[in-house]
Amino acid sequence: MQERINKLEKRIEKLEGEGNDVVKVATEGLRLAKLTRLEGQETKAIVGRVELIQGDTNERLDTIERTLESYDKHFESVEQTQAAHTEVLDQLVTLSESHSARFDRIEQKLSGHDDRFDRIEQKLSGHDDRFDSHDKRFDRMEEMLRQVLARLPEKGE
Repeated sequence: MQERINKLEKRIEKLEGEGNDVVKVATEGLRLAKLTRLEGQETKAIVGRVELIQGDTNERLDTIERTLESYDKHFESVEQTQAAHTEVLDQLVTLSESHSARFDRIEQKLSGHDDRFDRIEQKLSGHDDRFDSHDKRFDRMEEMLRQVLARLPEKGE
């Protein structure tokens, strides 16, 4: 019987040791559960902040998209205006080229006229010399007529 009591005592000791181990494991489990709950709460708070940031980011992206859409419309308008201006500039270039050709012809004609005027000036210069010569002759003739008239008796004499 003693042997049996010893065995029972050993078994009780063993069970008490195992019970202490169970208490330790349970205590550790509770501690881990608390840590897990705290970490879960922290994770939940972080997720909440991330969701706020994501919401703000989504709003910003929406604003950027709306701005880009308005820029797209503006750029389309600019492209249309640019196309119209390009067409007008092409017309102006075409007109300029035709005017340039006309101006070249006019310059050629003016150059021809300049040559003709130079020849006319030369002829007029020759005529000026002849007129000067005639003026001198007329002056001499006038002087001679005065002298002749001076020699003639007056009407009443």
